[in-house]
Amino acid sequence: NRGVLFQALETRLNAHLHTNAPLATLLEEREQLASTAIGQGLAVPHPQTPGMLELSDSVVAIGLPKIPVEFEAADGEPIIAVFVLLSVDATHHLQLLAQLTRLLRNPELMGFLHTQPLPDALLEAFRKSLDSAAH
Repeated sequence: NRGVLFQALETRLNAHLHTNAPLATLLEEREQLASTAIGQGLAVPHPQTPGMLELSDSVVAIGLPKIPVEFEAADGEPIIAVFVLLSVDATHHLQLLAQLTRLLRNPELMGFLHTQPLPDALLEAFRKSLDSAAH
């Protein structure tokens, strides 16, 4: 379920960020405002965290649950990929959200995401999409 997914993301992110932030709670609170499921099996939980996490840089984390997770998506599709945005400030938060939204409109990338790729392959696909978007 969503709570288990958020707990797993919290554990991984806190280990990576060297913090004990209540990320699962922040993610769930964000979901209570409105679902961050954007359709096609994707969700982009993005709690506004400036100052709370004392981040030195913004973070985008990708979660690929082994079993699709119900997220109350408007299209009814369960979630196969979660993109968590943690930003250093509100401006960067909006920029990251806009950039991620543009990337997720790429049909090739979306098709690849639905093949349940390994994390390294997914990161490489995102890097290529970012490079092609920059040119």
